[in-house]
Amino acid sequence: MDEYILIFRHEDGLKVASPEQTHNHNITSGNAFKTGIIINIIFVIAEALSGYFSNSMALIADAGHNLSDVLALVFSWIAVILSQSLA
Repeated sequence: MDEYILIFRHEDGLKVASPEQTHNHNITSGNAFKTGIIINIIFVIAEALSGYFSNSMALIADAGHNLSDVLALVFSWIAVILSQSLA
């Protein structure tokens, strides 16, 4: 593997970084996915109930759309987990 040095601009001037400082495969985003999924599920439930009790089809439709966003977050989280287990 070829060695390289990365030079980048910093507020204190130019900085030099080795490959060990610039490349990291450890993704610790599990808590971010959990938090995002939980908040969105709560929002979906609140929006669906609000739409139901106010007879608003727009709120119910938006709750369905947000539910698809929750599914996308779940699939993304699964992809991150699988990519870490295969690495």
